[in-house]
Amino acid sequence: MIGWLPRTNILLLLLYRPDYIHQWGSKSYYSRVAVGELSTSKSAELIAAILEGGDTAPELRELILNRTAGNPFFMEELTFSLLENGSIEQKGGSYVLAKDAATVQVPDTVQAIIAARMDRLEESLKRIMQVAAVIGREFAFRILETISEMKEDLKSGLLNLQGLEFIYEKSLSPDLEYIFRHALVQEVAYNSLLINRRKEIHEKVGRAIESLYSQRLEEFCEMLAYHYSKSENLGKAYEYLKASAEKAVRNDALFEAVRFYKGAMKIISQMPLTEESKKNQIELVLAMQVPQRRTTYLEDYLPMLQKAESLAEELGDERKKVFIRSTMGHYYILKSGNPQLGWEYLQSCMEHPEMIDDVELIAPLAINSASLV
Repeated sequence: MIGWLPRTNILLLLLYRPDYIHQWGSKSYYSRVAVGELSTSKSAELIAAILEGGDTAPELRELILNRTAGNPFFMEELTFSLLENGSIEQKGGSYVLAKDAATVQVPDTVQAIIAARMDRLEESLKRIMQVAAVIGREFAFRILETISEMKEDLKSGLLNLQGLEFIYEKSLSPDLEYIFRHALVQEVAYNSLLINRRKEIHEKVGRAIESLYSQRLEEFCEMLAYHYSKSENLGKAYEYLKASAEKAVRNDALFEAVRFYKGAMKIISQMPLTEESKKNQIELVLAMQVPQRRTTYLEDYLPMLQKAESLAEELGDERKKVFIRSTMGHYYILKSGNPQLGWEYLQSCMEHPEMIDDVELIAPLAINSASLV
């Protein structure tokens, strides 16, 4: 896409970390705007803004500046942490260190600071954060209320978390929604849960969405696919991943469709290998044919076709074998650099006994062949 930009009236803005390597630097239409750390003076202003209502003692300011190296989010989290653990106190209109700077324990990473702040929360507030983190960075109150074990104190708990700046209120209409202040806050809260507990909550979230939005499930199928794929409910995960892929195809989101189909395939591979699961794998590979063809085939599609052919052989399903071999012929001609082999595949399909009077088989084969002429 970037190589195509000079011929268009498009301004493309990308955000990436300084250590990301790319090939665009030599292009005349590429400009880099570096966002560096805050300067010492700007960092001091930020600390003063956080500690509103008083001056900041020099030794306190130096401690924060030395540990955070101008990273504003790190600076905010460390300042909040020092306030909450009693390392900062207000004396005579100034904020000062309540103990010797050498004895103040400061975690090395912002994630560790967030985790330390969470550990100091009341258990009920910590539990709200953890459940909300499983729902996502943005979470609807209705879903949280449905799966939460604390009904009466939930709103007051959310108000407390807002006051502590772990979360913000995002919108009131049409539904009350919240958002974690930063993706790292959600990540730390999510990772603080045991894996089995996470799976359990993911399934509860899925069931809550199905119940609350039963008339709008297509709108939520990607979210349902995500939550059920993180749970133990593989059947539901497969169902919604497949539905999400079909929705993506309808919306012409081809790469996304392939991604969802692959996700469904991954889920099937975790399920017992039965005749039904073999048929489902074949159907997924064949359903993937449309987005794969329109993206000129991705590299890993051939092994899927070969596996589907083996499964069709095991099931003794000759019709499916013809479908698969037809697609393989198209793939070999367009992608592999071996067009002769591709035409041989297509020829063998045309000569197959199953082809006689079977319009359903002939039509896709004719399309595959015509698209290459």
